[in-house]
Parts: sequence; structure tokens; C-alpha cells
Amino acid sequence: MSGAAVDTDRLAVVLADSDESARSNMKRALRDWGAAVHEASDEQQAIALLKSAPDLLITDLRLAGGGSGLRLATLASTLRPSPIVVAVSDQATPVEAFQLAQAGTAAYLPKPLDLATFVATIESVLAQPPCIEPQIAMQVGRVPYFEVLARVRRTMLEQALAQAGGNRIRAAERLKLTRQAVQQMIRSFAT
Repeated sequence: MSGAAVDTDRLAVVLADSDESARSNMKRALRDWGAAVHEASDEQQAIALLKSAPDLLITDLRLAGGGSGLRLATLASTLRPSPIVVAVSDQATPVEAFQLAQAGTAAYLPKPLDLATFVATIESVLAQPPCIEPQIAMQVGRVPYFEVLARVRRTMLEQALAQAGGNRIRAAERLKLTRQAVQQMIRSFAT
């Protein structure tokens, strides 16, 4: 995969889809990049796999046993580090598409999947920074400006430290800051 923000040789993916054929095709494409793919056919299996802090969650909206990809996407958005979420389905309603966007889903792909489109979409979401404007816009008039800035700084620091396994130097590299700046942020949040 070219131009991806995540090193695909170490890309950890949770792939949740009850359709074994679709799951197999997606898994093959991801493994061709060197990604470690962990499969789930139902929501409970996927929840267990999310505990391993994957980089990417690919989920069908409808999973075996009445499971919900929307619930998985919502859960994934609360994790630190948060995986990038891509949803796939042959049955998404406009309301579900809106709910997926609210949950922070980076992309939605209709089934049956075209593998070329799947590959291009995954490359695109991995290469793009997340869209935070809608979440920030929702805070206008509700939260003071400097509190929003402080939350953004804290969240980015926590995420970088989580992704770096607590290593401050690697966290600084992820944030494009000096190690000293990261240490200063940690001290300021500790008080």
C-alpha cells in the first residue's frame, strides 16, 4: 500500500463479517499488504478482538446472531487508541449511514464489494487524518473555546502515548513535537 499513514507491515485489522466469502476476499487483500488480520463473524468475537488495540476495524452492519456493526463502530470510537472504522453492508438505510458517520466511521462500502474499490478505500482512509471538524463545530456555544483546545491537546497526547506504548519519544514523533514539548504537556495535565 502506498502513501498510507500507517505502516501496513504492522497494520492490525479486526475484520467482522458473517459472510465468510466476503470476509475471505477482504482478508486476502489485507494480507497481501502484510496486515495482521483477525476475523470475527459476530459482535462478541469482534468486541474481544478490539481489546488488542487494532489500527483498523472493518465491519458489516449486520453480524451473525443479531450483532451490530454500528454498535462496534460506536464502541471503537471510545477506545484509546481508537481504530479507524470502515463499514460494509448490502442493507444500510440512510438513517444507519448517518449514525455511522456520527460514530466516526471513516468510510462506507456497499456490498457486493468490488475489491479494487475496497483496496482504494482502505488506502485512502489510512492516508487521511481523521475529520474532526463536525465534533468541534458541535461544541460552539456549548463549551468555552480554551476548554475545547485543552480537550484536543489532551486527547491527542493520550492517543499518541497509547499508540507508542507509553514511549514519550515515539509519542513526540507521532505528534510532530519535541520530546520536551510532550513532557511539558504531560506535566501540565498532571496538575
